[in-house]
Amino acid sequence: MTDIVAYALLWLSFGVVHSALTFFSVKRRLAPVVGRAYRLSYNVLSLLHIAAVFLLGRWLLSDHGNILPIAGSINLLLQVLTWAGLIVMAISLRQYDLGRFSGFSQLRRNHQETDHEPLNTKGMNRWVRHPLYTGAFMYLWGNAHSSFGFWTAVFASIYLIIGARYEEQKLVDMYGDDYRRYKAKVPAFFPWRYAQIDPD
Repeated sequence: MTDIVAYALLWLSFGVVHSALTFFSVKRRLAPVVGRAYRLSYNVLSLLHIAAVFLLGRWLLSDHGNILPIAGSINLLLQVLTWAGLIVMAISLRQYDLGRFSGFSQLRRNHQETDHEPLNTKGMNRWVRHPLYTGAFMYLWGNAHSSFGFWTAVFASIYLIIGARYEEQKLVDMYGDDYRRYKAKVPAFFPWRYAQIDPD
């Protein structure tokens, strides 16, 4: 049990640091140090941090083994869910400006943080507000047959749900009533209802 608590605390550390670095007050203090490389530095730090969480979590839970008896048909379903999640995430990423998303665009030109992309309600965003998270949920729970996989899915899902709520507060600040109307029509993660989005 202490191993699971330790893994939960690792995820908590990631959530706190990852969220704190998005605060305007933190950005303002770090801006003189990293300048236009803030977004890229943020992404690199996040990748290193989550990699450390995964590696330490795997080490902590390595002797817990599998927690589900995996029959052939169940194993096949989990594999399908895992691969479907990867496909959904790949399609979702194509809908973003990957240069801006990664932070490389900000290095090539004088980028202003107030220079936001238009609100995207096309593609997979017609069905769910956070298709990248949808794919992540599918991938995580498709790998939840071991103790490490199960607790990773639990803690990562909690993080994604809380993170989505925080992200949507920022999106409302950015896009105002346009985002409020979009949010009222389109589910967050799973397309449990059909949303009729007005054409642009």
